[in-house]
Amino acid sequence: MLKGVNNKSNWLELLAKSILSFIGVAILALGATLCKQGHIGLDPFTALNIGVSKKIHLSLGIYQLLVNVFIIIFVILLDRKKIGIGTIINMVFAGFMIDWFSSFYSAIFHYHPTLLTGMVNGILGLLFLLWALHYTCPLILGSLHMTQLRRSHLIDYISDINFVELFKILAL
Repeated sequence: MLKGVNNKSNWLELLAKSILSFIGVAILALGATLCKQGHIGLDPFTALNIGVSKKIHLSLGIYQLLVNVFIIIFVILLDRKKIGIGTIINMVFAGFMIDWFSSFYSAIFHYHPTLLTGMVNGILGLLFLLWALHYTCPLILGSLHMTQLRRSHLIDYISDINFVELFKILAL
């Protein structure tokens, strides 16, 4: 993994990357939960996983883990170097964290969403998602430089937001 570095330094680096990745995935999950609760849409992969998991009566965490195990098998066969600790943490914990934050949100806020709460949740969710992507994607993606990340992945994520659904909410 890290050639030319002693074992203690190697372990400390792996621990630091693991902690930061876990925090980043938690922030992403919180943002996704707020976007979901605000009814403004999610990225296509998460939206698909939420929809299918509801149809087959599985939690998002279990379903997304099963799908990600299937995906990671192909990634291992094609290019094992693309898998890092951030990848594993994201694939294993994202769905479970969205489930947990959704339950937590529902337990705290006992109201029917309105236009105002939808907008607030949506804006906060997007801010959390963008913040997490900005600071943690280099750990998860590894090989990209921050300038490439800002230009491509952030713009791709923003373009995946369901603005049609957002405008429907605003029109109500």
